[in-house]
Amino acid sequence: MESMVEPKPGEIYQHFKSPDKKYRIICVAIDCEDPSRRTVRYAQLYANEFPIGKEHSRSIDEFMGDKVFEEDTSIGSKLFKKGDRVKRFMLVG
Repeated sequence: MESMVEPKPGEIYQHFKSPDKKYRIICVAIDCEDPSRRTVRYAQLYANEFPIGKEHSRSIDEFMGDKVFEEDTSIGSKLFKKGDRVKRFMLVG
């Protein structure tokens, strides 16, 4: 796996689907059984079916990686074509 910049605690990211919804990084956790497996723990900074501060986790590869669309997809006012690639999360602060 090529080296990637890891998110740092306190940084703010947004998901490609909803630029108005922000997430604060809590930490990057290391699996005690397999130190090569890392997950990003993050808290949402908006309320929906979950309260502000609800914690989530994803593998670091998924969090820092790209979303590749397998078919034409419309999300809000954006249209993504099959094969389009976008960063899943983007650093905003």
